[in-house]
Amino acid sequence: LARPDECEVRSTLVHFPEFFTYSGFLDLLFHPLERTYTLLELEAGPLCAASLQVIGVFFQDVNADLGARSRFRKTHGDADPRMLQLARWHVLEEADPEIFGRMHNLFLEHAPSTKQDATT
Repeated sequence: LARPDECEVRSTLVHFPEFFTYSGFLDLLFHPLERTYTLLELEAGPLCAASLQVIGVFFQDVNADLGARSRFRKTHGDADPRMLQLARWHVLEEADPEIFGRMHNLFLEHAPSTKQDATT
């Protein structure tokens, strides 16, 4: 915090609430298991492997949520009215990497099986 306001490192760090607590600071900068995913990587990797599907995309801040949903509708129209297709959100995130902040927030559910039950 002793650095000038114009310092890029200072500006980046103070943007995150985790910076202001000791445990949050350690988690922010030194978490050994931290992994960054794009929405496409998340969908093709962990979500697919765990047979999960998206049932909701949300933002922790209501104003960010409203703004992002407005941009989604402007960009994609009515093609995805429930706004669940991660590839479409990925397009917005590519244009604005800060749209989700530091974390994607998704509601997920176990995807229904596509295989016919052998016992029926």
